[in-house]
Amino acid sequence: MLGFLFGGGNLGKYLIIIAVVSIIVGGFFLYQRHLFSSMQNQLNNKQQEITKLQEQISGLLMDTEKLKISNRSLANLLLQKANENEEIRKEMEKINKIINESNARLEEITEELLNEELNNEKLTQRKGKEASNLLSKENNRLNCLFKNINDPDSKC
Repeated sequence: MLGFLFGGGNLGKYLIIIAVVSIIVGGFFLYQRHLFSSMQNQLNNKQQEITKLQEQISGLLMDTEKLKISNRSLANLLLQKANENEEIRKEMEKINKIINESNARLEEITEELLNEELNNEKLTQRKGKEASNLLSKENNRLNCLFKNINDPDSKC
């Protein structure tokens, strides 16, 4: 039937072969175009995922920088507190030294006062004895004068 249209046997066969080859090649190119389009969509999706991941990485990098700054700040604060504690420790050592010196001086003063009190007591006893002796002598002299009131030559 086709041979009738094209007027011979070989030409129709070639046309059919060309048509079949055209259909196969066209189908192959359509399939390739479909694969390319599908790969392009996958590539676009992967590119979007990469963009999202890059944004997340960028956010994480900013968070990391903030944490580094915070860590430096905390390290500085920790160092400052350690220095303050060292100053407080030194001041406490000075205060303890002063307290110990004051306690030692207080013990010395207490001992001196006790010694002074003891010396005062001894002095009072000695002065009392001296006064008692003087009073006794004066009493004896007055008794002698009283007994010898009529004797002006008596030695009292």
